[in-house]
Amino acid sequence: MTVLLESRDVSVRFASNRPPALDGISLSFHKGESVAIVGESGSGKTTLARVLLGLIKPTDGVVLFDGSPFPTSNSAWRASRRRLQMIPQHASGALNPRVSIRDHFVEVIKAHHLSSRAHAENLMTQRLAEVRLDPQILDSFPRRLSGGQQQRTVIARGLLLEPDVLICDEPTSALDALTENEIIDLLVSRAVSPSRLFFVITHDLRVAQKLSDRIIVMKSGKIVEDDAATKVLHSPAHPYTQLLVDASLGKVTPRLVRPDEHPKN
Repeated sequence: MTVLLESRDVSVRFASNRPPALDGISLSFHKGESVAIVGESGSGKTTLARVLLGLIKPTDGVVLFDGSPFPTSNSAWRASRRRLQMIPQHASGALNPRVSIRDHFVEVIKAHHLSSRAHAENLMTQRLAEVRLDPQILDSFPRRLSGGQQQRTVIARGLLLEPDVLICDEPTSALDALTENEIIDLLVSRAVSPSRLFFVITHDLRVAQKLSDRIIVMKSGKIVEDDAATKVLHSPAHPYTQLLVDASLGKVTPRLVRPDEHPKN
């Protein structure tokens, strides 16, 4: 299977007198994978996500997308960015309170030079329906939406361009338990797909367990474990992973099954 996204010996330093945020990270990913990157705050999870999206340039090493480094020209970069999207942490902070939901979507559509206004309207309506939101909220402002509705909105915006790579950064933070389960269920049914490379960035192995088939464990900017989710959760190889499992799960239960998956005979 062809590698879609790859990091080769990537390191990131934000200050020369501090330890690296990422230290020699080499990973490869294929379309159809659902990957959880887990670890405590400051472990390098979000920095790795931003490097993989081309939003942070590595101090050392290289990231390859479809076999090539990220382009430097504006037009080529825009074409690549359309295929890689991120759903940021804290939906309330990701939405401008002075801008309508419609304008949040239109900004993305204009940035990528999508087609006619009628097509754009249909696209926005379709994406909102897919995340179980009434299209009438297009004329609302973020402050009029609940936390769950705001999270659904940023998911719909992330899916607007049908990206090949989608990264969700702590998608259930600051949500109550019921809304958290609804958002996880939505991501399983809509964002995780055989046609997409999906990442979830989280400190919570309960979330990783439900959304991923591969788990990468990070500590202090390094990879300490990278394996199938079931193996990491049931037989962790690293003491730090065992601590995370004990703290998050206690008893491990099976992950949710995507609609496209079928039991094997």
